[in-house]
Amino acid sequence: MSAPMNSQGFFLTHDYYLSPSWFSRLHSHFDFCLDIDLFASRLHHHLPRYSSRLPDPGAEFIDSFSLPWSGNNYLFPPIVLLSRVINKFITDNCQFSLLIVPFLPSSPVFPSILDLCIAPPILLPDCAVIREPRHCKVSQMMAWTISVSVSLQEDFRRTLSPDCSVMWKKNPYRNINLTGRNLPVGVTKGKLMLTTYL
Repeated sequence: MSAPMNSQGFFLTHDYYLSPSWFSRLHSHFDFCLDIDLFASRLHHHLPRYSSRLPDPGAEFIDSFSLPWSGNNYLFPPIVLLSRVINKFITDNCQFSLLIVPFLPSSPVFPSILDLCIAPPILLPDCAVIREPRHCKVSQMMAWTISVSVSLQEDFRRTLSPDCSVMWKKNPYRNINLTGRNLPVGVTKGKLMLTTYL
């Protein structure tokens, strides 16, 4: 039986997740500890505290949107929920989160993700994300460190170079091949953001 899809071709189920080894690498890379895995399940959760979409005796919450988000959150949501996730992240005034989403520059919410960044986005190799066999690769997955803290956002932007590339302004995402280090992914408040690797 095929997994249900929406009109854009994205899976409505969430049968893909970060490998345990890559979660550990990312978690140890940051200066803050994650408190809760907000889009998890009984079989696939990386933190003792997690929220599940379905009834689960081990979950602290059912449906992560039903509770206020506080602390430091691990977010690997279904793609179709991305806009809702970013809206709630901002509304609930979240200070730190690790967000795993594909590189989707055409998404209406992508500029908001860029503006929330407080560290360079990390390119993830294909092996970092485990998918069910029926799932095709949607796009290059990336790890984003985000915060609503304006001071942290500004501190990060001060480390970036001005967006002075004429070619980037004319056609910013044309022929981007996300296979190297320090590649441009977007512009936030006039500053060009580049990728990094672990």
